[in-house]
Amino acid sequence: MGTLAPAPTRWINLSYSCLRDMRELRRLTIRLARSVFEKWEQRGAWRPTADGTISVILPFGIDTTSGGWTDGNDQRGAADKGFSHPDNKANMVAMWLLAMFDATGDLVYSKRAGEWFRVMQSRGCTSSAMGLIG
Repeated sequence: MGTLAPAPTRWINLSYSCLRDMRELRRLTIRLARSVFEKWEQRGAWRPTADGTISVILPFGIDTTSGGWTDGNDQRGAADKGFSHPDNKANMVAMWLLAMFDATGDLVYSKRAGEWFRVMQSRGCTSSAMGLIG
């Protein structure tokens, strides 16, 4: 029977293993978040306004019986279809976009977040009212 490595060596090996797992989890999480953003892009979930861009909830989805889209998919880009997220939800979406920018360095996320924050600023909202500053 072999002997166990000294405790510090076992701890270091465990630490490297955990770091590898954390890196893989980070990679998979970013991959999933990118796919969500791309899905929103493809479905037309952003609408330009005079002051920036808002995120919208689209009035269609998957029909559970047929597996296809419900009515409305073909009109997803129409300005009169869908409704905007409430401000608190849109703020969370923008914070997620900023986190994606921090994690990836991809400017598209920062740009989208900035467009929403300009909308909030045009509405006279302060940073503390938006929940961004304690």
